[in-house]
Amino acid sequence: MTKIEIREKQIEKIERKGFGYKPDIDYGLDLEEKNFEEQIKRNKPIIREILETWDKSTNNDVLLYFELLRTKFPNIQVTSSNENVIFKFPKKDVPYFPSPETITRIRRILNKKGIGLPTNPDVFKRRMRRQKALRNYFKENK
Repeated sequence: MTKIEIREKQIEKIERKGFGYKPDIDYGLDLEEKNFEEQIKRNKPIIREILETWDKSTNNDVLLYFELLRTKFPNIQVTSSNENVIFKFPKKDVPYFPSPETITRIRRILNKKGIGLPTNPDVFKRRMRRQKALRNYFKENK
């Protein structure tokens, strides 16, 4: 079998097995959750609950994202040491993971309403500096 034939079989396999296949276990996920509005509607209550109950998530979007994954996908295994956190999950679940940027945007939407504001003053100052910088950038580049 030539390299081209092998590559064509790989592409065919990817197209058949790509996004949209159903997982063996029903996680209650909506396979049509493709646009941003649907993701907000589906993930906002979960993120709100995480922000209200776990203070560390208000200061760190990575922790918020991983906690959301643990909530939505109960079969994720988490191990941690002093320096590392290791997540183990089935490969078939990856297409259903929400985008980290979407989660950050949802957190920002909730922050505007006063929900889940950072408890660390340094994080709050850094976010405000970034917000001002972005606002100035877009004013100058209209």
